[in-house]
Amino acid sequence: KKQIIAVPSPIRKLSEWTDFLNNIPSGKVIVNKKITGCGATTLFLKAKIPLILCAHRSNLLSCKANADFHKNEVHLFKDADDMGTDALAKNMSKLHDYLNMCDNSFKPMCPKILVTADSLHHVIDVLETRKELDKYNAVSDEMQCIFTDAAFKGDTVLNYLQSLGRINNVIFLSATPYLENYLDEIP
Repeated sequence: KKQIIAVPSPIRKLSEWTDFLNNIPSGKVIVNKKITGCGATTLFLKAKIPLILCAHRSNLLSCKANADFHKNEVHLFKDADDMGTDALAKNMSKLHDYLNMCDNSFKPMCPKILVTADSLHHVIDVLETRKELDKYNAVSDEMQCIFTDAAFKGDTVLNYLQSLGRINNVIFLSATPYLENYLDEIP
């Protein structure tokens, strides 16, 4: 089901449109931001919704986490699968600490977790342990990488899609999505 959402004038970036999130249906949704081009991840990171921002490239997430307007407001989950179980346990403990800080700080923060596609299942495990997964929305940034990465990392992409399936509201976001006749074939 395709729905065109007209961007009101004079908005040039999605982050300028304060009512944008009220126009997105719930469930699994593809947002083609080709027209507006930029500002979507900033909009989601600034919105007052608990969020998991997923990307296929760690550099993209590191840039977002270190940007002045996101610094100290987001948690970058670094997977340590290649470093051993101790490092992974430490990273999961840091995520718990961040979530506790969001809940218990003097000025409660809305949690924003940045994670690569291959580490999403770890974040979901932590949120399910805390019985908090249902309150989160996920944004799969640069969703076209699902297709381009599948040829090289098929198991990783399949695990990623299965992990996203455990989240009620997922926005697949891209300024360069695949052709519509391909997207129409995806459940």
